[in-house]
Formats: sequence, C-alpha cells, structure tokens
Amino acid sequence: MSEQKIIKEFACPHCGETETCTRVAVEPLIQSGKVPEDAPIAAEKIPIPLISPERSSGLTIPFIFYEFDYCFGCGTKYLVRVSTFDAPIKLGPAPGMGGQGMNPFGQNFGGPPMPFGRG
Repeated sequence: MSEQKIIKEFACPHCGETETCTRVAVEPLIQSGKVPEDAPIAAEKIPIPLISPERSSGLTIPFIFYEFDYCFGCGTKYLVRVSTFDAPIKLGPAPGMGGQGMNPFGQNFGGPPMPFGRG
C-alpha cells in the first residue's frame, strides 16, 4: 500500500477519548519493532476503490480507506480515521484461462479426446 493521506481523525463521539482498544493492545508490538509505527492499526479496515480498474489510466487505483475501532474509554465502536491512498493494479490471468493453465473447452491441443465429444 502506498503512503496514506489522512483526511480526518475522530475522537469517540460518546466520551471524547482518542485511544482505541486495538492501538493499546498492539502498542507493545510497535515498541518492540514487530509492527511498523505508521501501520494502520484498527479493528476494522474498509478500503473502497474510487474508480474501476478498467477505467484507470495508470498502474494504480485511488482508494478511500475507513478505519473503525472500539473506544478504550467506553467501548463504543466508531469511525477513527478516513484516509486515501493509491494501490497498484494487480494483473490476473488472460480471459478464458481461469488462472489454472487449463485448456478452454473445445481445445484439446493434440491430447486424448475429451469426454462427451468436446475436443
């Protein structure tokens, strides 16, 4: 994932606390270097593409990223952060190939005949 641009961060709408349960739980891992300091830490992360990959003119797609977590003070689930980032387009197998390297129906390429008259 590319660099995130934070649009807005929120405090708990119920009690105003900014610490979240997941951040507090992961903090020892951040301090020991097992988790990067700038890693998005949240209980629920929802990336939403802003355009279809087919409509992209480059090698990346812009996303909006919603992060939800639970308040460390009162336990309320709330939207912690909204950000944007660009993600690389991952190219898949050619249409009709199914990603498994199998021959499409009707093409036997010289092997034994396929059952039920296909090939």
